[in-house]
Amino acid sequence: FVSVMAQNTLYGSDIPLVMCRNHYEDQLWSFLSINIGISQGLQPIISYNYGARKLDRVREAYLKAAISATIISTVSFICFQLFPRQIIGIFGSESEAYFRFAEKFFRIFLFCTFINGLQPITANFFTAIGKANRGIFLSLTRQVIFLLPLMIILPIFFGIEGVMFSAPIADGFAAVCAITFAVKELKSFQKLWFVVWRRKLLVEYYKKRSCACNPLTFGLPRSCTKLLNGLTTIHSLSADVSVRLLTHDLFL
Repeated sequence: FVSVMAQNTLYGSDIPLVMCRNHYEDQLWSFLSINIGISQGLQPIISYNYGARKLDRVREAYLKAAISATIISTVSFICFQLFPRQIIGIFGSESEAYFRFAEKFFRIFLFCTFINGLQPITANFFTAIGKANRGIFLSLTRQVIFLLPLMIILPIFFGIEGVMFSAPIADGFAAVCAITFAVKELKSFQKLWFVVWRRKLLVEYYKKRSCACNPLTFGLPRSCTKLLNGLTTIHSLSADVSVRLLTHDLFL
C-alpha cells in the first residue's frame, strides 16, 4: 500500500518502504517495548490490590506507571525529533534523498510519541480489574480502529504525506480514549471507597453486638458457655456474609 502511494513522489517507492520498516524497528526496540514491559508488570499489582479492595494502592500504581511510561515516551519523542538522521544511520548508510525522507518521516509519523505510553498502560489496567472488554477495546484503538482507516483514507487526498500524518492522528485519538476511560474509572473509585468503609463499619458493629451478647457477661452457668459461644460465632459469620452480599453488587 505504501509502495502504491509513493509511486508519484520524488523519493520513489523503495525509500518509503524501507523507512516504514525502520520506523517499526525503532519503535519496537526503543520506548514501545519498555512501555509494554511496564504495563505487564503493572497488571498483577493492580489485580492483587483491587481484589483486596485497596483502591488507593490501585490508583497510586496506575498513576505511577502512566507517569513513568509518559516520561520514557517523551524522552523517545525528543530523540526522534532532534536526532532522526543519527537514529536512521544505525541501520546503514544510504543516499541523501533517503536521509531527507527519513528526517521528515520521523518528525511527522512519530510526532505524538510522547503520549503513546498511555494506551498500553490503560488497556492492561482495565484487564487487571476484570473489565476485559474495555481493555481489549483500548488495545485495538491505535493500530486497528484508528490507524488502519486513516492510512486508507488520508493518502487518497494527501498521497504519501497522508500515511505520515495518519500515525500522530491515531495516537492522539487513542490517548484521548485512554485518558477518558481512566478518569471515569478512577472517579468511580470514590463510590467504591465509600462502600468499603461502610462494610467495615457494619462488620465492626455486628462483632461488637455479638461480643455484648457473650454469656460470661450475664453470669450464665459455665455449662452453657460453649454452646452460646458457638452460636455467637455463627451469628458473627452470618452477619459478615450478609454485609458482603448486600454490598457485592456495587463491586461488579
